[in-house]
This record gives sequence, C-alpha cells and structure tokens, in this order.
Amino acid sequence: MDITEIFVFFVLITLSAMFSASETALFSLRESQTRLMERNGEWGARLVAKLKEHPQRLLVTILIGNNIVNISIASLATVIAIAYFGSIGAGIATGLTTVVVLVLGEIFPKTFAYTYRKRVSRWMAYYMYFFYILLYPVSSLFVWIEERWKKYSLMSSASVVSEEEIRIMAELGLEHGEIDKEEREMIENIFEFDDIPVGDVMTPKKKIDALSGAVPVEQIAYYVSQSGFSRLPVYDGNPGNYIGYVHTNDVMRVLNSDDRDKPLALFISPLTAVDEQLPIQAVFRLMGKERSHMYLVHRAGWPEKIVGLVTMENILEEIVGEIEDEGDRRAKYAGRLA
Repeated sequence: MDITEIFVFFVLITLSAMFSASETALFSLRESQTRLMERNGEWGARLVAKLKEHPQRLLVTILIGNNIVNISIASLATVIAIAYFGSIGAGIATGLTTVVVLVLGEIFPKTFAYTYRKRVSRWMAYYMYFFYILLYPVSSLFVWIEERWKKYSLMSSASVVSEEEIRIMAELGLEHGEIDKEEREMIENIFEFDDIPVGDVMTPKKKIDALSGAVPVEQIAYYVSQSGFSRLPVYDGNPGNYIGYVHTNDVMRVLNSDDRDKPLALFISPLTAVDEQLPIQAVFRLMGKERSHMYLVHRAGWPEKIVGLVTMENILEEIVGEIEDEGDRRAKYAGRLA
C-alpha cells in the first residue's frame, strides 16, 4: 500500500467536506446577510455575492464536483482495501467509505457550515469560484438541459410559494425570533383580507358621528375641529338620511371666508354606499380607485337601507390592529347636532 494513495484519499475526503460545507453555507446565507457583508466591506463578501447571483449554476457545480470526489474516494478506497485485505477488501472498503464520507464529508462539515455560515461562505468562496470556472462548460450543459425540461413540463409550477407555505414560514419566523407576534398576526390578517365582509368591520349606524347639513358652518366648526376626525358624514333632516360628508379642511377654509354663515350642506362631498357582504379587500381597492376614504354600508339586497359606515381606518385595522388616532384620545363629542 503506497503512502501516496493514503494521502490522496485524505485529500479527497477534504475536498468532499469542502463541497458539502460550501453548499450549506452559501445556500443558507440570506440575501440580506450577503448585502450586509458587502456593505461592511468584509473580505470575500463580493465573491460570495457574485456566486449567489447564479444559484442554479452554483448548485450544479457543487453537485458535480462532490459526486466526482465521492466516486473517486470509493474507487481509491477499494484499491487500497484490496491491496491490504485481499479479496474481502471490496466489502470492507464499501462499509468504511460510507461511514467516512457520511461523517467527515457530510454531517460534520454541513453542521459546522450551517452554524458559522457567514464565515464559512467567505472562506469557501475562493475555493468554489475556482471550481465554478473549471466546471463551467459541464455545468452550463446541465443548466441548459434543466431549463429545457422546466419549459416543457409542469415542474416550473413547483416554484410558486403557496399561501400555506407562507403561513408556515411566518410561524417558523416567530419561533426563531425573526419576526414578532404582531408581525405574524399581520401576515395572517392579510390572507383573511378577502374573506371578511365589510359588514363585520363597519361602524354601526347607531354609533356614527354625523352632522346636520342645515347647521351654519360657523356653528359647527368648533365641534369639527375637536372631533379628531378628518371626515364626517352629513345628514339632511332626520339623522340617518345621509347626503354626503364634509372634510375638516373644507370646514376650516369656509370658516375663514364670507360663506361661514351658510349651511354645511353646501360644502359636502358625495358619499356612496357599498353592500355589507362585499369583502373588505374589494372595498379597499375601490377606495384606491375612487380616491375615497369613506363609504356608507347598506343592507344586502336593500340599497336604500343604510346600516353603517366604513372608513379606510376600519379596513387597515384588520391588518395592523387598532389604530389610535386623535379622536380616540379625546372624549367623544356630541355626535348629532340639529
């Protein structure tokens, strides 16, 4: 048994460990971590980022290199074992190679690389870049074959992340301290956004703070400024007979003009109604499209039957939780003024 063969055997084991460590370190390193390393000017960071620009080709390079090395290990171990043990050497080589490659070439380097991924990725970047260039023609062929396969098969659909996968990732992020409880709840709320009818988040009709359109602006200005609301519904005659809404800025503008003694109804904006069963996601889109922050809500199938009021704040609270505005911190003012 030649000492050179033993030396080559351990060199191959080292190469196997390096390929395994490179795979784990580079692919477990988040993009944000890579960018932070670059921003801090850490050595090797730019090369790490360059390798990760083409993850598919990088993975193919690692797999090709690791398989070549592992096959070489098995072949060389068989030669050494037969020379040392004779005919039973092949069996011994198989068992020994399996254990050695598993422990020294896979488990230990991958565990170490995952724990110290930032440091290991920088160490391995130069080593991997050498093989990246060396095996470029071969890896290019495999990448081309894979791209053609994905193009003519349904495999490409597997790259789509499902709603359930995002929920699981959020749960794992909470467990590992990457996100807090409130952020996880926000993610859950987003997925429920299209399942919640506007009737569940609206302000009921009996709790709506509204203003009489017959009252002169100068009499209502103080209450509007103290309400904490930027927009308030306006009714005509009986409370509940809504004819529009008024913006606080408009009230203040009119107050400083010669029209301050005119009725509030002259300065309102139109207020339309939506069905109580309409999902809040649809209402939110409607608000963006029509540039409106407020809608009346009518009974399902009864457009003339107003049951509540919904604002953009009501909808956003379904995602981010309760929003405390100026009105929440003040005492409620007299809602209906005749």
